[in-house]
Formats: sequence, structure tokens, C-alpha cells
Amino acid sequence: MKISDRLSGFVRWHYRRGLIAIALSLFLLGCQAPAPTGKSATIRRVISANSLEVLISEETPPQAQTLRLIGLDAPRRQQAPWGEAAKDYLANRLPPQTPVIVEIKAESRDRYNRLWGYIWLDDELINETILQQGWAVATNTSPSPYQTRFDRAQAYARILGHGIWNPQNPLRQTPAAFQAPQ
Repeated sequence: MKISDRLSGFVRWHYRRGLIAIALSLFLLGCQAPAPTGKSATIRRVISANSLEVLISEETPPQAQTLRLIGLDAPRRQQAPWGEAAKDYLANRLPPQTPVIVEIKAESRDRYNRLWGYIWLDDELINETILQQGWAVATNTSPSPYQTRFDRAQAYARILGHGIWNPQNPLRQTPAAFQAPQ
């Protein structure tokens, strides 16, 4: 085999490898989550693992609002030990004065007058993180652009036995069933 043939094969191999690397890079960039869009806010306090009080800075004057996280249902505080543990997890993750982005769903409110929405901490979707750490059950009560992410986060927590999915001490009754009238 001639040296020019070897060199030609070497160049083709590196050229293909470069094309594969570029294609893979473009694919991975296309899979990135979109940057969060919403309103700047500051955490005032965590009420439960699925409700927070935030100060929305873009409103004039800034308004304190209670926000119910979309896509999850966390154990009630009376569901010991998971309810308090879930709340403590979120309170440690989002202490008071933490700047966040609040993505509000169409200004609609629930029966407790809470806004429905998502909380972003930098590029982290907190709703998803709570599910991934096993502190809530994924719900599909309203259309969400993040539902697939929520379902995957819950599956991850279940497989690894995080939080309420711990096989030694699992949550025996879903939050919705716990709250339902007997």
C-alpha cells in the first residue's frame, strides 16, 4: 500500500469523525431546554413542597403572590414524615431572598387563590427537581410543555428509591387520596 493511500484513508477517517462530532453537537444543542421566560421574582417563603410565596418584582408595586407549582402533587404536611421532609427540601433549595424566574400559567388561580406556575432557578426547573428528588408525584391535570420532563423525573426517583419512593419507607397513599373525603 502506498503512503498516499494511507494518508488519504487517514484524512477521510478524520473528516468523517469531524462530521460526526459536528452532527452530534448540533443534535445535543437542539435537545437543550429553552431558556426560561417569565417574571423576575424573589422567594419570600416556602409554604409546602408545592406552594411558595414569591415577590414578583416586575409588578408595580412589587406584589407578594402565592404560587402553586404545576405538574406535581407533594405529600401533605400531615403525611408524616414525607410532608415535612418535602417542605424542608424545598425550603433548603429556595431560602428566602433567592432570586428566581416565575413562569405563570395564564394568570389563572386555584380554589385557594394561588397562581399556577413554574419556578426556575438559573436553568433549573424546580418543579422537575422536586419530582427527581422523589418529594412529589407527577400529575397531568392540565397540559404542560414540561410533562415529559416531569414523567422522566418521577421515573428516575422511583428507580433510585428517592424520597417517597424509598422501598424501606414508601409513601403508602398519594397526596390526592390522602386529602380525598372518606
